[in-house]
Formats: sequence, C-alpha cells, structure tokens
Amino acid sequence: MSRLRHLSNSSQSALHLLEQGGIITAQRSTELRDIVRRLKSEIRAEYKRTSPISAQEKISPEESAYYLPAIYEAYYDTGLSALRAEAKPTDEWYGTIEAVNAKLKYYLYQLESQAD
Repeated sequence: MSRLRHLSNSSQSALHLLEQGGIITAQRSTELRDIVRRLKSEIRAEYKRTSPISAQEKISPEESAYYLPAIYEAYYDTGLSALRAEAKPTDEWYGTIEAVNAKLKYYLYQLESQAD
C-alpha cells in the first residue's frame, strides 16, 4: 500500500505542476520531466516485477484485486507508456497525468477501504 501511495503522491505532484497554468518555465519543465520520468520508470518497474505468475502467487488477494490493476491501468490504459518524458511538456501531458493520478487514487482508496 505504501508503494501505491508513493506513486499516487508522485502523480499528484506532476499534476499540480501542470495545473499551475500559464507558460511552462524552463525550471518547471525540468522539474515536471524529472517527476514524470521517475513516475513512468517506477510504474513500469512495478509492472515488470509483478507480471510473472510466480510474483502474483505471492501477493495477498487484496493486492491482487487492487494493486495489480492500478499498476497495469496506470501504465497502459492512460497512455503513460507512450508518453515521451524526455520531451518538452505539452498540454497533452495533462490528460495523461490526470488519468494516471485518477487510476492510482481510485485503487489506493479501494485498497485502504479493504484494510479497514
């Protein structure tokens, strides 16, 4: 759950930078690219780590029901896998990062609700 919370916080940070509006300064652009590059890399690494059947057999039913779909959907269904994090941020980044953030927050909420 802490890993999912960390990813959610990272996506929220990127979204916050995009929501500031106006022209994206060089400093904001660099910070945003760094966050998105890390976020993309971490989600991709989690997907690769949890993809093998042997890894999936070792996790709890709650993690299987919420964590695995959160990672998969955040990476593939949102377009994050195709986002070029090394490129200059554009307006199109907002929709992708917003979708990633929504997926991660949804599954984090579901997972936390199950833990209560």
